[in-house]
This record gives sequence, C-alpha cells and structure tokens, in this order.
Amino acid sequence: MTQQHYPADSVSPAMVAEHFTSLARKKNDVILKMAEEIVSLNQELERLRGHNEHLQMFMDSHGGAEVWEQDKAMSFAKARVDELNAQKSSLIAEIPELENKFVTLTLGLEDFAHPATSYTELKTDLRELRSEMKTLSSSGLAVDADENELLPTAAGKVKQLKKNIARLALRCFNAEVENIIKSVTAKNVQSSADKIGKAADAISRLTKPLDISISYEYQRLKGQELEIAGQVEQAREIEKEEQRAMREALREQAQAEAEMEAKKKALLKERKHFENVLARIQATGDSERIAEIQAELEQIDAGIADVDYRKANTRAGYVYVISNIGSFGQRMVKIGMTRRLDPMDRVRELGDASVPFGFDVHALFFTEDAVDVEHQLHEAFAKQRVNRVNLRREFFYATPAEVHAALDSIAGDVLEFNEEAEAEQYYTSLQIAEADSKV
Repeated sequence: MTQQHYPADSVSPAMVAEHFTSLARKKNDVILKMAEEIVSLNQELERLRGHNEHLQMFMDSHGGAEVWEQDKAMSFAKARVDELNAQKSSLIAEIPELENKFVTLTLGLEDFAHPATSYTELKTDLRELRSEMKTLSSSGLAVDADENELLPTAAGKVKQLKKNIARLALRCFNAEVENIIKSVTAKNVQSSADKIGKAADAISRLTKPLDISISYEYQRLKGQELEIAGQVEQAREIEKEEQRAMREALREQAQAEAEMEAKKKALLKERKHFENVLARIQATGDSERIAEIQAELEQIDAGIADVDYRKANTRAGYVYVISNIGSFGQRMVKIGMTRRLDPMDRVRELGDASVPFGFDVHALFFTEDAVDVEHQLHEAFAKQRVNRVNLRREFFYATPAEVHAALDSIAGDVLEFNEEAEAEQYYTSLQIAEADSKV
C-alpha cells in the first residue's frame, strides 16, 4: 500500500501521528466492510450448498443442466470468499507496523538526518541502533516508570509533581522551538511559526490530564524570537547579496584597469615602432612619408592620453541602457555604467549562460561623469525599481523610450539611442515553437 510522504521540514510528530492514526482507522474500516461481505457470502454459500444438494438429488433422479449453473455460482462465491480473506489477512498484518510507527512518532523518535548516514559502512550499525531505541520506546522501557506506584495524595507532593511536569513540558517545548529557530530562513518564517504552535498544542494534549499547558504569552514571546531570527537571516541574505555585488564591481573595475594597462602597453609598443620607422625615413628625405608617420604618431599619442585620462578619472565611462525581452519581458531595462574600454565586453558578460537570451543595447553613452549620470537615471526611475532591497540590482520597470527621454533631460540630446529591441533569437525561437506546434 502506497504511503504519503511529506517534506521533512514541514512535518511535526503530531502531524505524522495523526496521519498514521487516520491510516490505521481507514484500514480497520476496510477490514470491517470485508468481514461483513464475507459473512454475507458465507450465508449465500450455505444457501447455494443446500440448494445444490436438493438439485443433486433431483438430478440423480431426473438429470438437468440447471445444476451445473448452480455449481458454477457456488464456485465463484468460494473464490470471492478466498480473495477477501487474503486481503483481510494482508490488512491485519499491516496494523502492527502502523501502530509501531504511531508509537515511535508519538515518542519523538522519527527518523532524522544523522551524520553517519553519509558513510556506507556505518549505515547498518545506525539502523540497528535506531531499531533498538524504537523497540525500547514502544515497549515503555526507554523511561523507568513504575506503573503500579500510586501518585501522592498529599497536597504538597501533588503540587511539586505538577511543578516538575510543567518544567519538563517547558524544557521539551524549548528544545523543539530551538531546533525550529535554528532552521529558520528568510523564506520559511511563517511555516516555522506554525510549527511552534503545533509543538505547543502537542505538549498541551499530553499534559492535559494535569491541567498543564504552554501559555499563550510564552508562545507569543517565542514567536517574536522566531521573527527576530528570521529578520537576522534576511539581513544576512541582503549582506551576502551586497557582498556579491561589491565583488562583481571590484572585478569589473580590475578588468577595466587591466584593459587600460594592456591598451597603453600596446600603444607604447606601436609608438616605438613608428619612431624607428620615422628615423629611417627622415634619412631618406621623403617628406610625404614623414608626414604620414607623424600623423600616425599623433593618433597614438592621443590614444595614450585618452587611456591616461580614463585611468586617472575613475568617474569617466559609458552609461548603458539594455533590455532582454526574452528573459524579462517588454517593460524592463537595466541601467548601469562601465569603465571598460570596449563597453560591449560588459554587455556580453551580462548576457552569459545565466539568461536564455543575450541583451539588446539601446544606448552606450560615454560621459566624463558616468557615475553621476547613472545615479540621476536611477533616481528618476526609483519608484520603478524591480528590487527595492538590493539597490545594486539595476533593473527597472520601464521602456527604452522612457529612459531615452530621461537621459535627454539629464545629459542633453543623446545622438545614438535605439528604442526598439531586436531580440532576434527570442523572436526566432517563437517562430520555431509555433512551427513545431503545427506539426
């Protein structure tokens, strides 16, 4: 018989006990119905047997095909009785196992992730140990308790007994809540709060005969403790996200610095080459060729000066506006900046394997203060931020046309801005999918 499985982090002993109790109850109901059907079939079998004897006597004296039909019906009834008896025996055999599981879970000995389970050679020992513990628990031998010992009747001793049991109940509740809080994350605060309530209810049911229960005020305080723990986990997630974003920014900065250094080194090498060429040509007196080489040297010097400027002015760079319709839809853009010599290198990195399609570029706007332009654009679309918690996530609910208008108002007329997204791979994928659906 198939048994239902629940995620380990959402199941409490009380829930599992209730599940197995319900399952055992259903099996008993099935057994009762089968027993009733067996009795009915036995009665029908006796009736048919008597009728068959009568017909057999008639057949012996007269013969007839009707006897064979009655015999066939009796054989079917016998087969059905045997089948139901077999099912009944199978269900009865399962009841002890269900009762054993019920007792085990009630005593809080449900299976848990033990470190030894990851080592094959220890699994057998661990299973045997757990089996022995469950046997002791289900048989009442895990705790030494003399059931024949009478409870004290003196008021003082009864009061002390109730106080001790109340302390024991509180220790049990605190232990369960501690485990719940240890496993809390920013995403499971509510389900963890539900577990605390169920733990209190389970303990209160066990101690109800002594009128002992976990107070609602104490449950409320534990709930507040859980909420604070959840907030701490959320803060940790935000901190981790910010650290990841900061590391990414540092990598981007280091990459830009390395590119500039490599570019300057290449330009200096090229300049040295043309200087040598110029020295040889000057000896020939070829004025036209000399002018060409000097023009080349001027361009190289301008390139070196530009690299030096970009290295010295860390605020200079490209503001980019990009979108990814296939990944994020029509009304979402990313607004950022990069100091890379080739800004498309940064765009290609953003469109790596983590998204199904590459980004479309709407603008690559170079400015001496890209940091300020980027900041003003972010402020202009602050209410349209996708991620309101981590501001390093630079996605906004906006169209390229809206960003174009904002960029014009901040930096003046932008010469190149493409408001339409090509999204070539995305639209081609749609066409292929449509064609496949028609096949």
